[in-house]
Amino acid sequence: MSHTDDGLTLSCGTVLDYRPTEQLLQSHADLWLTPLTGVEPPARNGAWFDVLDQACQVLNA
Repeated sequence: MSHTDDGLTLSCGTVLDYRPTEQLLQSHADLWLTPLTGVEPPARNGAWFDVLDQACQVLNA
């Protein structure tokens, strides 16, 4: 575990990724979520809840 200057404890360490949220989520989907589950996010409509829900269902099956 690591501690930040503001006293927060992070179990995965510090992440320095300043990309916009949409870009970050798309990158994660492209790199591992879609290859692992086959669930592809719709083109830029921000429906990440649905994508993650579908991926969760695939992984639980």
